[in-house]
Amino acid sequence: MKDFLKRIFTLKHRKHKRYQVQEGLTVAIDPESSPGDQIVNIGLGGFTFNWVDKGQSLADRFKVNLFLDGKLYLEKLKVKLVLNTEAGDISYSSKTIRRINVQFLSLTPVQEFDLKALIKSHGLKEV
Repeated sequence: MKDFLKRIFTLKHRKHKRYQVQEGLTVAIDPESSPGDQIVNIGLGGFTFNWVDKGQSLADRFKVNLFLDGKLYLEKLKVKLVLNTEAGDISYSSKTIRRINVQFLSLTPVQEFDLKALIKSHGLKEV
């Protein structure tokens, strides 16, 4: 119940719109150098992705790389963990899938420009 309430609070207090994205937009937690987990939605304030829980924990702040169709698109984006919950609606073999919400921290002007272009070209609909 606590996670549900935190999720509702998070959704109501976003400053930026979020957009569902086309398949092919993935994230890797730095220093991983290959495409990783599927991004569910993205906006100028942050994004949500599905993460295969392999028993490791996520720090409160970390860096990520975004990949588009398997190619590095944005790298070393600083993010803050906002929400980490089990995604009960997704099953993948015997692995636990977690839904991770992160907020962008201090984007450079170039990163912000590239992020806006990414949202414009690969955003499907507002969520």
